[in-house]
Amino acid sequence: MGLFLVAIFGVLDAIVQPAVRNELWLIRYGVLCPTAALVLVITFVPGAFRYVEWALVVMVVVVGAGILAMILIAPPPGRYFYYAGLILVIMYSFVFLKLRFAVASAAGWTLVGLYIAIELVVGETPWPILTNNVFFFVSATVIGMFAAYFFEVLARRNFVQGKLVRRAREFGSYRLVVPLGRGGMGEVWRAEHQLLARPAAIKLIRPEMLGAADAEGRRATLRRFEREAQATAQLRSPHTIQLYDFGVTEEGTFYYVMELLEGYDLETVVQRFGPLPCARAVQLLVQVCHSLAEAHERGLIHRDIKPANIYLCRYGRATDFVKVLDFGLVKSWRQPDPTEVGATKGGVITGTPSCMAPEQIAGDRPLDARTDIYGVGCVAYWLLTGQQVFEGTSAMRVMTHHLETPPTAPSARSDRPIPPGLDAVVLTCLEKDPDHRPQTTDVLAERLVSCGAGQPWSAEHAHAWWGEHAPSPSGAPWTGEQRLVMPSLVEPWSG
Repeated sequence: MGLFLVAIFGVLDAIVQPAVRNELWLIRYGVLCPTAALVLVITFVPGAFRYVEWALVVMVVVVGAGILAMILIAPPPGRYFYYAGLILVIMYSFVFLKLRFAVASAAGWTLVGLYIAIELVVGETPWPILTNNVFFFVSATVIGMFAAYFFEVLARRNFVQGKLVRRAREFGSYRLVVPLGRGGMGEVWRAEHQLLARPAAIKLIRPEMLGAADAEGRRATLRRFEREAQATAQLRSPHTIQLYDFGVTEEGTFYYVMELLEGYDLETVVQRFGPLPCARAVQLLVQVCHSLAEAHERGLIHRDIKPANIYLCRYGRATDFVKVLDFGLVKSWRQPDPTEVGATKGGVITGTPSCMAPEQIAGDRPLDARTDIYGVGCVAYWLLTGQQVFEGTSAMRVMTHHLETPPTAPSARSDRPIPPGLDAVVLTCLEKDPDHRPQTTDVLAERLVSCGAGQPWSAEHAHAWWGEHAPSPSGAPWTGEQRLVMPSLVEPWSG
């Protein structure tokens, strides 16, 4: 349309300025029209799309400069017709070309600056008329900036809404409502079932984070995830987060649909409120054991038991209710995957360094239920002391400590008294040799209950704590830690 307007206004040149028609047509048809035609051709050249916006900017500046040249050539009063042409070019660049706000603004102010500079150099326009022209050019630029800004905001909003609509279709019965978290692995969304209006959380894993270098490897990984998700969906412990659905989008994104919880993960609990009373820590750990016991009976191990993957919540009327998270990426230890060897698969470490069992790090023996028990020991240590079992300047140093360094007793790193019996249970869970740990989570739960944890933590204590520290009603419920951390897909650590 710009090329058409530049060409058609040549008729007015002959009517308004017949004396200088040839000079005006030389500018119009010798410079402006070829420039506009060249930009039009560029828009149809394959691979030149990335340069189209800058070509349009050049066209706007060239056409504007050409009109300024016409203003200098045309004698008054006919030259005032070309002032309107310059305003039209400024508005055209903002409204019709749909340039980005910053780019269109730069082009508009460039034309205003060119006009002022030319008038100051030539100095033929009377000051009242010059001031009036500057006012109209500046006004046109400011109005165009507002138009371009709102066009850009509207386009962005439409893009986001369209993306949400497409995603809502991809996830079938669930409608995505609002994002809850985002991280290196993917993102988590609050969602609702479209028929039941049941709130849920959808956790997405991007295709490139599936731990495989090629398409065939990713498909194999997805098949393994599907088998494991089908197995974990059968878990019925009330202390295991419920998996409602899972699948793969057309883009290859793997997703889980889970129940939505209200509370805090244990990492956040200790960071915000400090170490827990011994009796309360024991109650929470026994619930963790209840969840893991069922999984272990079915031949599944979690492989990433850590404070951030254990959620403390209000569940119905119950308080201090524990949910073990991220059971979507477990591993069967009774039916090992022949494609996975040792601790890594395709350069991906399975676990979190601060809570990894020695056999996970070394990869020298098959993993089993006792690997999760080591993780429970790390969680117990965190709850009682507010510190990790081992700390270091790098993940590799921490893992080396897990392999070689005997842990310090929790009581030696806590300002609160910790009974010797509880000390002993935690240290037993942290034995380097799996044969020296409790062999099942049922045995561990029995030892925790009978260790003499001190002053009891009653239901009244729990209700009082939640009355004081309940999450803000305005805050979105969450299914885990505020960072997106997927348990079995942690990027390789380096020392």
